[in-house]
Amino acid sequence: MLRARAALADNRSDLALLALGVVRPGEPDEAELSIVLGRAQAMAGQHREALASFERAASLLDHDALVPEVDALAMARSALQAGRLPLALRALYGHADGAERSQTRAALRVLEGHILQALGPSSLEQAIAAYREALRAVPEHASALLGLALALHRQGAREAALAIAKRVRDPAQVDQSLLENALPRGERSARTALWRESIADMSAARDAWHDAMQEPGPWREHARTTLLALGAGERRAAAKRSGASEP
Repeated sequence: MLRARAALADNRSDLALLALGVVRPGEPDEAELSIVLGRAQAMAGQHREALASFERAASLLDHDALVPEVDALAMARSALQAGRLPLALRALYGHADGAERSQTRAALRVLEGHILQALGPSSLEQAIAAYREALRAVPEHASALLGLALALHRQGAREAALAIAKRVRDPAQVDQSLLENALPRGERSARTALWRESIADMSAARDAWHDAMQEPGPWREHARTTLLALGAGERRAAAKRSGASEP
């Protein structure tokens, strides 16, 4: 198991899978075996197999059992990407409260916020609280800012949401924040749309809201109504400009 973990630390999923091939299922650490196998499979792009391994690990763990932090993050991200949100929350259980480093605490709270927000309107306040705690740990954390902005937008606080999203100034930060947490496509598109709107790139914002609207889930209607509102706002602005130009 140690050889597999060392290989994962070096980003060598091939060596990790090779090392795990000599570990026999049924040993006392079968839950750990399933988690490490899931990490190796996810790193190798075998996402379906990774999810199955993580689900097996969850079935073997006690409800209040903590797994190593690096395992928890990998498990939660894989589950979030697949839309298995209860599994994602289970993976993070107890970690953020005990994290000593501010960067680690922020990363855990941001991921928790993303999961809670993806669950739908009933957990939106909890998501906002998680993002705010992440920002207390790391004040300009790009993923936390975009997640909080989107949550506020979904609550109807459009101007506040745009102001927060605009604090992420570098497009590379936006791209990195979307990649690092393995967000589902609809959630990635919604964050992209909101950020593009915050910098007045309305064409790209409309395209991204349209993409978000294609994905099933609790926020599909929000994307649709936002897209309609953008179109109505642009028509009003065009009419106003036209009227002002008349003699």
